[in-house]
Amino acid sequence: MAENRLSGPEEADSSVESGMSLSPPNSPSSTDTAPDLSSVGRCIRYLRERWGMTQRELGRLSGVHHDTIMRIEQGDQPFSSTLAKIGKVFRVDPMVMVRRVHKEHFAVCDLDMGKVVIAPNPKNTRVLPDYSQEALQDDAERQRIGHLKLVSRFERCLGTYLLDSTMTPTLLELYEEGPIGKHFGEELVYAVRGNARIRLGDESFVVTEGGSASFWPEIEHSYAPADPVGPKDLPPLLLCVIIDTRPGHSPRSKHPSSDTEPPEQ
Repeated sequence: MAENRLSGPEEADSSVESGMSLSPPNSPSSTDTAPDLSSVGRCIRYLRERWGMTQRELGRLSGVHHDTIMRIEQGDQPFSSTLAKIGKVFRVDPMVMVRRVHKEHFAVCDLDMGKVVIAPNPKNTRVLPDYSQEALQDDAERQRIGHLKLVSRFERCLGTYLLDSTMTPTLLELYEEGPIGKHFGEELVYAVRGNARIRLGDESFVVTEGGSASFWPEIEHSYAPADPVGPKDLPPLLLCVIIDTRPGHSPRSKHPSSDTEPPEQ
């Protein structure tokens, strides 16, 4: 019997364990937004690019031929079993990919699995291990690494951006004071958890949990926990939103933590 193509949440492949999803308990239900199957390919491409994979690499890890992945990304509707295989690579329930809505005038993502980037600890002289994205996507493993003081923070560039937008939303998980940097635009930070200290030129200020701050990031700046993060402490978590003010420039073309342009597709 021919397999049906995915047409709604009820047809999700049951072989994907519910434990694969990183959705927090009591997170908003997908019933708030109707499944948008036309966005599945865009979601897969987003996840693949954020994890730094080519179509061939995703094909090798998932067991799905890279030509099939290319067609899905171009708009073909996948079989439920195919979506389940791809979802396992990204450790995401396949329905998360169906639930992601990304249209011209709005973007919604029930669960954001953007690539996690490491910012080095300037005080660390040891060679940083080559951590896999699978390890960095795991909260417990990421915190274990962070408490070793090898890194200053982890950054996750979120996917709820508008088409042609100049806004880049990023989550920063802080363990030590990070490297000094600067970039174009305006920047707003909101302390989701804990307290953070931001150094801006010759000044510094603390953003307490639930508080926010904005500044001109063309001035050299750095982020740090306001207080030392102990072995059993949860690290401060900042929501950072950068708006690039240069005409015709989209900051998504370059992650704020990187000086490397993304490869051409």
